Amino acid sequence: MKTLCKPIPYLLLFFFNQVSWSQELPDIFKKTTKNVAESKTLCEFPKNTFLENLVLLPNSELLVNSHLDGIVYKVDQTGSKSKFATVNGKVAGIAAYGKDNFILTGSDKDDKPVLFLLKGNGTVEKLMDVPEAIFLNGITHLEKDDFLIADSYKGCIWKVNVRKKTIINWLEDDLLKRSTTQNPTPAANGIKKYKNAVYVSNTQKQLLLKIETENNQPLKPEIYASQVNIDDFIFDDKGNIYATTHVYNSVIKITPNLIITIIAEQPQGVSGSTACVLQKSKNGLRLYISTNGGMYLPPATGIEESKIVVLKL
Repeated sequence: MKTLCKPIPYLLLFFFNQVSWSQELPDIFKKTTKNVAESKTLCEFPKNTFLENLVLLPNSELLVNSHLDGIVYKVDQTGSKSKFATVNGKVAGIAAYGKDNFILTGSDKDDKPVLFLLKGNGTVEKLMDVPEAIFLNGITHLEKDDFLIADSYKGCIWKVNVRKKTIINWLEDDLLKRSTTQNPTPAANGIKKYKNAVYVSNTQKQLLLKIETENNQPLKPEIYASQVNIDDFIFDDKGNIYATTHVYNSVIKITPNLIITIIAEQPQGVSGSTACVLQKSKNGLRLYISTNGGMYLPPATGIEESKIVVLKL
């Protein structure tokens, strides 16, 4: 049973079960309105590259995590990419820490949960082991030196203080957990703080959760949206949510009154969409999407190259 609780068995099970799972995948977006955004593929990676997460730098470059091989790539606005850093293990989430540093969630070479500190010069050091964790995934900044991390298999949210190198179980709740351990799909996955609440996607249960806070302490989680398959997501200033749907090969927009619109699909290059980040510019909003090309639930045409796609909103 323990082998089901590590990131790599999850990915392998996902791969081997993709055919049977696709037959059971409910068409939750069948009646969803489409308003496809203008799209551009910024760059491509070889097939079966699991691009997992990304952050936008002040100079408009991107740092992009490649999960399976533990590589963090740097991508500029011309689409040129280069290896920026490599961890001795695997990497999932990434969040900026201060001016030039980043916190990475992932696992070491033995698949044990670890947090890494990535410095602005590309060097990586282990920040701390997290032996009580199972599958460290999405990460978001809470305040000062504190970050929140979704644990996809333990069904909890960890709070880590980077400066003190301490970590506590900030919240554990049934809404954050998996319905069954037989399905390798992550539960608590993407996580973002917006105003006075923390939002978390439970991908296995197809829920988006809202956790109100008081003095940055959690209250009881509630269901914000249901029957919606979300991997990662981001808020704009108006409270709209832009979310990647991973195995549904699309990107969606959710308004504050919970109207859902599909804004990109396979023709726009977002097969296996995993994460997103938003950029304000003088020409409007741009949404950067990382994909894995549909590695674990390929479209009918087969697995595609992994991509960074830009949507003009």
